[in-house]
Amino acid sequence: MSKSGLPKLPDACARIVRRAPTPSPETGRAKGWGFRRSSFLVNSLYSGNRAELSEAARAHLEQTMNDNTTSTIQAFGERIMNVWRELRPATRSLVERALIANAAAQPQTKTGVAKRRMTPYDAPAEADLSRLLRALDERLAESVARRENALDPQQREDLRRMIRTCAGVLQTAAQSAESFAQLLQRALFAHDYAQVDALADSLPTQLSPTEICELARHTDRRVRAVACEALAQVPVSLLVELLADPVDAEQARAALHAQAHDYGSEEARWVIEALSITDDDLIED
Repeated sequence: MSKSGLPKLPDACARIVRRAPTPSPETGRAKGWGFRRSSFLVNSLYSGNRAELSEAARAHLEQTMNDNTTSTIQAFGERIMNVWRELRPATRSLVERALIANAAAQPQTKTGVAKRRMTPYDAPAEADLSRLLRALDERLAESVARRENALDPQQREDLRRMIRTCAGVLQTAAQSAESFAQLLQRALFAHDYAQVDALADSLPTQLSPTEICELARHTDRRVRAVACEALAQVPVSLLVELLADPVDAEQARAALHAQAHDYGSEEARWVIEALSITDDDLIED
């Protein structure tokens, strides 16, 4: 153990600490950093020093990061801790890395969500993130509503930071209608219309047309409206393919009508006219 009470660091880590400039308390408070030596050291891991670390040093830093996150989550209560333990290690690592990246003030979009990375789709991770976010939201609402389960100001701020991070990671990973419905309803409930716009913009690129059609059948009319607007941006050729699907055909027709009448698409207008002729022939038969 070092004099500061933290575990003794491997030599490779110590070299980075000696070279790294120590931020002033004023700078750290402005950026929302926790002034624990271990946290600043973990930040150095994600700012260009990774190549200098041995495997042992990396393992030490990862363990420090895990311990810090676990300690913070324990303060949120047993229910949140149980959800966290049930997550797959890969999902926990995803959230922990996002927390470190946000604390290090890495570039983000205007909505505060980390820029999307091209990574393989991981459906179990998406389900994990959705479940964690729902539990965190419920804990925050409970803390506000009930004094006996209230968190102190610092714990509440930590919880809000965790919620923002989890929502951001889920937004970049989501490729299902269920997750986007969850994110949209959260943003609508908070009257965060900038976030609603950001989610709407990402729908055509992150969801398949079939998933957008499912979102357009959601019970929340506001979610349906966002999905229908996104369907109106789907290429006509893809909408035509959906006409053969008995589940999605109604939403595809509605999107084609929107493209033809609201956006002046001649291609969509031609398809609508052809469908009308086909329908008339079927009625006559």
